[in-house]
Amino acid sequence: MQKLDVPGPSKLFSLKPEGMGTPHCESLASYAMRLAEAHCLDVGALIYRFIHPLTGSAWKDSRSQRSVYRIDRADLGSLTPAHVHIGKWLDMSNETQATVSALAELTKRPDLHLLTTLPLKGYVKKDSVLRFQRAWCPVCHQEQRISGQPVHDLLIWSFLDVYVCRRHGRRLRTSCYWCSSKQPILRFWSQPGQCGRCGIEFDTEDTRSYGPTFEEAWKADVIGDLLSKWNKLEPGKRKRPPTLERVLTSSYSTGDIMESLLPQQ
Repeated sequence: MQKLDVPGPSKLFSLKPEGMGTPHCESLASYAMRLAEAHCLDVGALIYRFIHPLTGSAWKDSRSQRSVYRIDRADLGSLTPAHVHIGKWLDMSNETQATVSALAELTKRPDLHLLTTLPLKGYVKKDSVLRFQRAWCPVCHQEQRISGQPVHDLLIWSFLDVYVCRRHGRRLRTSCYWCSSKQPILRFWSQPGQCGRCGIEFDTEDTRSYGPTFEEAWKADVIGDLLSKWNKLEPGKRKRPPTLERVLTSSYSTGDIMESLLPQQ
């Protein structure tokens, strides 16, 4: 009898990311929130019980759980404990790569790097891509909840050059409409579609549309199209890559961006 090579079970649920391969793919920070929720844990417990033991020294400035919880209650301006002590979740750093590798081992999913900006590494300057605060479209959250789809944040909302949701013509929010607090990308008790401070759901606010400018709409379209082709990007090798803003402003169409980034056939 032939022996079958059956892979072992995953330690955590092999949760499927939302919107993979589309401009509306989920971010890794959002994926971590949903993964924690699926296991009835807060994000801090998920990190320190499962992820941190696998990242080891790859996460810089990691500290004991007690001290991190104390720091999380402090006001650190635009830098949050998620950046300083949990490691990077969306950028092109070694910490993000370590986080992706740990979650891939825990969930047996090899595609989680596509929920970050790691595919852009070597193509654009890493500190020119992402905003520090969490951004969201209330109408998207509302539609997700009504349709029964898991509530989640999109990766495209984290880009500095994206100010509007193209599906609904609405400006992205970066602060809670109820308590006016800025939202970090990830917090120890973050919940999908909810304020990390007062707990109110983001989709309960006024959802009036907003007319984006031509430049805002164009940038959102180009970055969204690039996200849909994330898996086609080969590792970049530029020693001094340009900023994303320079790449965008030096090209005039989505095709120009694709031609400059995607590998030649």
